[in-house]
Amino acid sequence: MRRALYPEALVSVTRSINGYGSNSGYRSDFRSHFLLGTIRLGSLKNSSPQIIDLKHAEDAFVAAARYAEVDFPDEQGKALICAGRAARLQGKIDPAIRYTQSGLNLLPSDVEGQFQLAQLLFDKTMFQDASDALVKALCLNAEIAIRAAADARFLTNREFLNKALKRAHAKYKERYKSLVTSIDQGLKRAEKFSFGGLDAQSLIAEHLSRFRAGRRDVKRLAEANTIIGQDNAIKKIITLSSQLPNLFEEFRARFVQQQERLLAKVPVANAPEGGTDVASTAGALIGSSITIIVFGSIALFVLMILLGIAGVLFNSKSLEDAANWLAVQDRFKMVIAIAVVVGVIIILFAIRDALRYQFGRNRHLSDLQWRSRLRGEISQMQGMPCPKEWLVSS
Repeated sequence: MRRALYPEALVSVTRSINGYGSNSGYRSDFRSHFLLGTIRLGSLKNSSPQIIDLKHAEDAFVAAARYAEVDFPDEQGKALICAGRAARLQGKIDPAIRYTQSGLNLLPSDVEGQFQLAQLLFDKTMFQDASDALVKALCLNAEIAIRAAADARFLTNREFLNKALKRAHAKYKERYKSLVTSIDQGLKRAEKFSFGGLDAQSLIAEHLSRFRAGRRDVKRLAEANTIIGQDNAIKKIITLSSQLPNLFEEFRARFVQQQERLLAKVPVANAPEGGTDVASTAGALIGSSITIIVFGSIALFVLMILLGIAGVLFNSKSLEDAANWLAVQDRFKMVIAIAVVVGVIIILFAIRDALRYQFGRNRHLSDLQWRSRLRGEISQMQGMPCPKEWLVSS
């Protein structure tokens, strides 16, 4: 077939079915019967009268449909549609319609089958049914409009052709409008999307800009206001709609990259000695303050005693001397005043150390919580699927 050796192909496929020599053949292989029908049906290149046999082609396609019925319903549908074509070329309109309709029941998305049915029904002057079939063909493939506009039978009834084209055009416009509304909503949601303090407008601005440019291209295509123009716009929308999940993947990648870069850039503040839990912090603070106050008080007390004894020994040999006793009292008052000042200073130092310790602990805990939050956001973003609002159903 590929090399256009149709006589040799006919011999080979016939032998594969009926057998040759010691080979018994395989009569129930639907593919061989379908190929036989294709060869017998003829084509632009295969136009030899010795090859073309429309009745044999019809029978071969019917046999192919019969053998494909159980396991290959789609192939059965194709074979029946081809049988309808072979019958139409023989002028057998009613059998051709039956074959074609049976095939389309199995394979309704076959463009050639729908167009063929429209031609057959038109020949039977069943114009409404023919129009329905033609509209289905047009909705499956917009380029059928060119073939329909050039079909001699349809040109004999331009009113029929124009109505069918208008109906198909209205369906294309309706589908275009639905898809445009959906993709515009998806784009708006994508533009407003934010997570973890980062928004799509700043993180993937250039990708959104390219998407908007594609949306403007869609609008220009739709301005043609023809079936083919609307079809091209719809195809462009479907292509664009597949890019919305890619926008989310780009946002995800950049979000994770930026947050991980931030984690690496900002170090964790060192924890103060004594740990970061409440019990150890309280114990350390209390222990530090008590130690400073106790040792400071003992030192002051010893200092007071030593100063008093030194004053007495220096000024008098006897404590009974009243003047010397008054002098000792004055020195004790001075020492007490100094002790109070020193004690206040010691307490202030203790408070300063406690506040410094508490500040260091709070900063360390805050850094740990901040990093934990960032890691949680990264993990959540990595496991987050693309929002359903971004998806456009084609």
